[in-house]
Amino acid sequence: MSLVSRGLLRRLASSDRTLPRLLRRLRHAVVTFSVPAPRLVAVPILWIVVSVRGVYAFFLRVFICEPLFKAQCSRYGKRLRTDRHLHWVSGFGDISVGDDVWLDGRSTITFAARFADRPLLTPVI
Repeated sequence: MSLVSRGLLRRLASSDRTLPRLLRRLRHAVVTFSVPAPRLVAVPILWIVVSVRGVYAFFLRVFICEPLFKAQCSRYGKRLRTDRHLHWVSGFGDISVGDDVWLDGRSTITFAARFADRPLLTPVI
């Protein structure tokens, strides 16, 4: 922000003149503006929004995120489940995941072929 605009903002914020006071009142009215929310209208809208969000999250997880992660695995067990985030896998390596695994949140897996030609990521049993 330039010195000119900083000085102008300071004058608008501290001046007792008519225009700056009017602008401050207008800004306050815009920032604090609110619409009443009668429960009879708001609650069904809330149910619709929550339901649509849940269906969207389900389809994103089941049809996009899980299949894309499974495609990057060399082996995966039964009931592998991911959250609705895409997991970032960089480099070349093998991912082996067992049964009943749930990958929650965002994760990054980086393979570096420093000590092995094809690194292997597998759970410790």
